[in-house]
Amino acid sequence: MNRLLITFALGALPFAAYTQTETPDSISAQELKEVVVEADLQRTGAQLSTYIPTTVQKSSAQTATELLDRMAIPQLKISGGSGVETSSSKPVAIYIDFVPATSQELTGMRMADVRKVEYYDYPTDPRFQGNPHVVNFIMQKYEYGGYVKANGQENFIANSGQLQLYSKLQYKAMTYDIVAGGYYNNSDHEGSVGHEVFRLPQPDGSLKIFDRYSTLDGSKSRRHNYFGTFKMAYKSDNITATNLFSVDADMKPHDDSLGAVSYIPADFPSSDYTTFADNSVKSASYRGYYHFILPASNSITFTPSYSYSHTVQNSTYTEGTQTPIVNGAKDNTNELKFDLRFTHSFGRGGTLTAFGRGSYLYNRTRYSGSASAYDKSDTRRFGASAQYSISVGDFYGLIGFGWDWDRLKFGSTRDNTSAPWADLSL
Repeated sequence: MNRLLITFALGALPFAAYTQTETPDSISAQELKEVVVEADLQRTGAQLSTYIPTTVQKSSAQTATELLDRMAIPQLKISGGSGVETSSSKPVAIYIDFVPATSQELTGMRMADVRKVEYYDYPTDPRFQGNPHVVNFIMQKYEYGGYVKANGQENFIANSGQLQLYSKLQYKAMTYDIVAGGYYNNSDHEGSVGHEVFRLPQPDGSLKIFDRYSTLDGSKSRRHNYFGTFKMAYKSDNITATNLFSVDADMKPHDDSLGAVSYIPADFPSSDYTTFADNSVKSASYRGYYHFILPASNSITFTPSYSYSHTVQNSTYTEGTQTPIVNGAKDNTNELKFDLRFTHSFGRGGTLTAFGRGSYLYNRTRYSGSASAYDKSDTRRFGASAQYSISVGDFYGLIGFGWDWDRLKFGSTRDNTSAPWADLSL
């Protein structure tokens, strides 16, 4: 199918951006002979490979993922157009200046500010939170300033489009990011046809077999998504702290279809069917990241998060003159998590990490329509563990052990379990 896709970008418009530089009080003039500078765009090692993007690569990319694709880093591959994996299909964690990056930050990044891209295999740096494969973007630093960037796409054939506005403001040690955007997709050509085989036991022990066929004559699908985030970040020599607040509304007011149903053998009459469905998910979340560098090669990393979501789903299915099947569900979910890590580096002797993590998940779901029910559950988990890792040349080794405690309550049912775990990798 031929498609018409129009992409537009406002790029990144900087305002009052001043680079951190030091100017000596006095500069003595001195005549120099000819100087030849050769740029080293790539340095590859056992654990760290550094790549410097060219001006052409940065100017032709709109997002961080596109930049990685343009750079063609041999250890990486771009999957699904936006996912980043190793060449052996292992997941890769993305960081910006050693801080975990969000998808909005990767989209809103100003390409001209990318100084270099670092790829790590099994890094010992505690800021990478034990991720085995990491991409870290090193960005240009500013005393104060910022920029505004817009990305948009419109597909007239598919009747879909999206727009994202990104703004960054930096003042000394503080950085503020604001993201807002939306997405829509309208379609009257989505649906499916079905063939089902039923095998029903009979009172005399025999098996009644019949086929059910459904065809699609028309459909209507509408989807709208709106989101916004606000991030505050503080960074000094020994402290990195970020707080990210997000809201999201994903609504599908129509997911309708109509068609015909037939049976072979014709023990049941053929008829028309209609399906009307809608759903929406509205959520709000918070995520924090705090990293403290302590004396004597010690550090602490604390990552708390909380999210709330409200989900509504409704559907009505009618076949011929039969009684419609009506389903409705409303769910409220609260989730609280934390991860606390203490790391001590022995230098060439390796790294010791002790960490505790916990989570609390609370669900309330009410079903209505042809059948009604009410479910309520909460799940709690706490884990404590320690691990030791060491890297010597091309060799990496890790040994770890821990214990997890789980508490599950579903209605009047309770379940308490605990289990140890151990990990050894070379």
